[in-house]
Amino acid sequence: FLYFIGNPSVTGRGPATRLRPIALRPHQSGPGAAPRRMVSRARVFVACAAMKLLVFYFVFNHSHTDPVVEPVARAAKVAGNHHGHLDDDVHPTPAPTPAPIVRHDDEFPHATLQLGEYGAIEFRLRPDAAPKTVANFRKLVEMGWYNGTTLYRYEAGFCLQGGGWPTKGSPLPAVPHEYKLPNRRMAVSMARTADPNSATSEFSIMLNDNSKWLGPGGSEKWGYAVFAEIVGGEDTIARLGKLPTKKSGLTLFVKPVTITGAFVHTGLAPSDPS
Repeated sequence: FLYFIGNPSVTGRGPATRLRPIALRPHQSGPGAAPRRMVSRARVFVACAAMKLLVFYFVFNHSHTDPVVEPVARAAKVAGNHHGHLDDDVHPTPAPTPAPIVRHDDEFPHATLQLGEYGAIEFRLRPDAAPKTVANFRKLVEMGWYNGTTLYRYEAGFCLQGGGWPTKGSPLPAVPHEYKLPNRRMAVSMARTADPNSATSEFSIMLNDNSKWLGPGGSEKWGYAVFAEIVGGEDTIARLGKLPTKKSGLTLFVKPVTITGAFVHTGLAPSDPS
């Protein structure tokens, strides 16, 4: 750059005479010595000023944070979006597409679990029997927490289980034990440890009438709390029963089935004109 502004052959102007020039390299004398290239102090000052302006422009434009993008990036990081950096590619985690409204004529809320290529399973929630358990389940569904968890256990003639293990644990506290309904076929009850108040997110769908074994005085004195019942998707459950399994203490799917979406809906009675 200094060579360009100080070279008369390039600029078409003669060398500066009113200001003392600056040599770009030490003077050499003797036969065959290369001539010195000279640049005036004024031209050096102009060049330095131009370079400072360029540096300021570059720093300002690359350090400026858009006040709209920054909160979006922060929210994306909280939501687990791996693209939560401050650039033009930042977008909030997209919400899953709501499931179609399932029409039903009962007063209870329903929930739908979407299982990708295998179909869907529909729960009728029972807040009349297990209000705190249903509230906990609904909260996790509305948070989108079940999305990406799996159904991993299939015990033929006993249960289909999933909803957390082994990928993640519930962010909500454990719910108190609420046993009221029996564990009949297609009932949905909370899985837990030996502590009756330890249920969090995992659930089991009964594939047989297990009311005696999983009721109070059966396998243990507390019983397992039923909070829902299956009212749609038995064909989906049958498809899952044909998937390969392996024995590892429990009977597990060789490849766990991913819950791709979970939604709670109230539905519409068939007599509703809308």
